[in-house]
Amino acid sequence: MYTELELNRIKWQCRRGMKELDLMVQTFFDNEFLKLSDDDQKIFVKLLDESDLNLFRWLLRGETPATDDFKHIIDIMVEAHNKLQEQLNS
Repeated sequence: MYTELELNRIKWQCRRGMKELDLMVQTFFDNEFLKLSDDDQKIFVKLLDESDLNLFRWLLRGETPATDDFKHIIDIMVEAHNKLQEQLNS
């Protein structure tokens, strides 16, 4: 769905400037983005327009986003992160 140039732009947007967010968002992009449905990819890209503070609250503090679409993609991201952590710890 996305060109190589667009994927590079999206990957660049995953750099957030906060170590915890960088690790989580960039790792998700690298490992999971291309596995997502087209609709979920669009939601993820839209999510990247949110502030670092919102992303931090949703991804690392467990707060719930206001929209169902964001909640859905945040749930996917947290689940993927937790699975990766389990693999690294075993």
